[in-house]
Amino acid sequence: MNKKSIKALSLLIAFTLIFSVITVNASKAANQTRTIVDMAGRKVAVPEAVNKVYSMGPSGTILLYTLCPDKIVGVNYEFTPRELKFVPYKYKKLPVLGGWFGKNNTGNIEEILKAKPDFILSYGTIDKTAISTVEKIQKQLSIPIVMVDSNLEKSYKAYEFVGDIVNEKERAKVLADYSKAIINEVKEKAGKLPQKKGRIYYAEGAEGLQTEGRNSIRTLVSDMVGGLNVAGISTTTDYGKSPVSIENVLAWGPEVILVGSDPSGEHKVQSKIMNDKRWAGIKAVKNKKVYEIPHGPFNWYDRPDSVNRLIGLKWMGNLFYPDVFDYDMKKEAKKFYKEFYHIDLTDEQLKDLLGNAYNPIR
Repeated sequence: MNKKSIKALSLLIAFTLIFSVITVNASKAANQTRTIVDMAGRKVAVPEAVNKVYSMGPSGTILLYTLCPDKIVGVNYEFTPRELKFVPYKYKKLPVLGGWFGKNNTGNIEEILKAKPDFILSYGTIDKTAISTVEKIQKQLSIPIVMVDSNLEKSYKAYEFVGDIVNEKERAKVLADYSKAIINEVKEKAGKLPQKKGRIYYAEGAEGLQTEGRNSIRTLVSDMVGGLNVAGISTTTDYGKSPVSIENVLAWGPEVILVGSDPSGEHKVQSKIMNDKRWAGIKAVKNKKVYEIPHGPFNWYDRPDSVNRLIGLKWMGNLFYPDVFDYDMKKEAKKFYKEFYHIDLTDEQLKDLLGNAYNPIR
């Protein structure tokens, strides 16, 4: 064997050894776990190396999408064509795995198991019922489930906590700092508002005659920026959307009507309210203060109650009290979507988001 052959053989052996060491180490890392204590106080064993994640509901999927989109193995529902305008191409084809959220929804067990997530995120309100549900599903799937509190004012803690688990600490810090800055800024500005609060009706459903009671967490965004929910009802279920009559709304006398988003674009609730004679006597309609909540790819106010509410706080504050919340919302939206959703908003997308959020249509 000549010198060249010996040298080539030596190099081949060296590369083989290096590759073997790397493979063994990667395999060890993939099999190693660490025990964490989640925000419900539960001890959960999660892999050291996390490459695949899934959330039980849309709020958690949004958190993961902003933090580590390439690690998401599936979404909870199929995006509408309107929502897809705001989703980068490589995420449009993620499989729909369902989830435990909303009204009577459940995850597709078979498809979730096929996707093989390293752990599952449960992002929401933490109470005895939620813990019990998670424990049952974890036992059924034999996949670790981590519970994280979805309290809007503590969004930064959620980012820091989940960022550590998915090994995205640097990215998590950026989003946590941004979240904390918005909450602190909004609180400071809200402290300068007049004592008298703006009277708001939150119009949900195909006809605008479903809403949330004053005790509902679903109106948190407007509550934080000086709004008063006029609906004199109590929300008795987690799902909400309590039915009301037009007579109820007339009696409550809202000064502003917020129209729940219409992802499909089918119901045209804002237009119905502005043109239906039954609504004509309401102050908000007379003064053309009927606004559609921005949505794309996710809602800025509610359903799901996600980190998207952070940009919703700025929009709603600016809508109600522009002298105090003196934002250029086009710039704010561009900044938020670039940082959180990995896209540079076009003028057309901005129009889609904000066109009916300031100027009521007829």
